[in-house]
Amino acid sequence: MELNVIHKNLAESAKIKLHAVYLVIFLFVSHFAMIFGMADPISAGYQPTTPAMTHSMQMDAKQMTEMHNQMMRGEITPEEMMKMHQEMTPNMNMPNTQGGHLEHHK
Repeated sequence: MELNVIHKNLAESAKIKLHAVYLVIFLFVSHFAMIFGMADPISAGYQPTTPAMTHSMQMDAKQMTEMHNQMMRGEITPEEMMKMHQEMTPNMNMPNTQGGHLEHHK
């Protein structure tokens, strides 16, 4: 509207009213999409075909921070960090790293 692509022949007051209407419609649609985008599909009856992946970590934030700090100081190698992570998450298939490159499980 500001570029006079649509509603070229309308009075300025009519353009302002339409601008407000379009703004309200945009806000309604975007908030509606945001709310339903955050909703859990299972609550609406969706049944996944594969079991959900669970990610249970046995460490608290303080332990994770300390591990990170040790790695940054060079006290733990990235390989040791990956091994610790795999021990914390035994049910997940995490890619192995070799020389900084990911090798996916086959």
